[in-house]
Amino acid sequence: MQNKFHIAFTTLMVLSASAAAAQQGPAAAVDAFHAALKRGDSKAVTALLAPDALIFEAGHIERSAAEYAGGHLAGDAAHAAKTVTVPVARQCLITPAQAVIMSESTTTADGRADPRIGTETMVLTKLSEGWQIAHIHWSSRKLPTGAALPKRREIAADCN
Repeated sequence: MQNKFHIAFTTLMVLSASAAAAQQGPAAAVDAFHAALKRGDSKAVTALLAPDALIFEAGHIERSAAEYAGGHLAGDAAHAAKTVTVPVARQCLITPAQAVIMSESTTTADGRADPRIGTETMVLTKLSEGWQIAHIHWSSRKLPTGAALPKRREIAADCN
């Protein structure tokens, strides 16, 4: 009985944290999504996605949060757990009902010296309960041998 209570309480706390991030703003919802992915928390990840979210990744498409949860989510979480991602730039277009968060980052896998440059676009919709991710598009490329990492640019003030 105590174990069931602990699981239910933990699930409630995770969903509450996701909901709190979604209420703070679209960039906070994106950051909460990445944090949940890095810790392998599929419930928190899917709580931040719209049920009909579209996820584009490596030429594939998943047409719902449930399809993503049953598809690439586990692999994305495993990848996020073993890599170090450093934000390079972020731009935001935010209206009262929708937001587009566009990011660039570098990602290096533990023990490897071949960083990748990643780009991400997330489209979010504002609902009464907060911001929900309606679309994700991820793309990455290997940094050419000997090339310098991109310099971090200041994050736009309208993203905070």
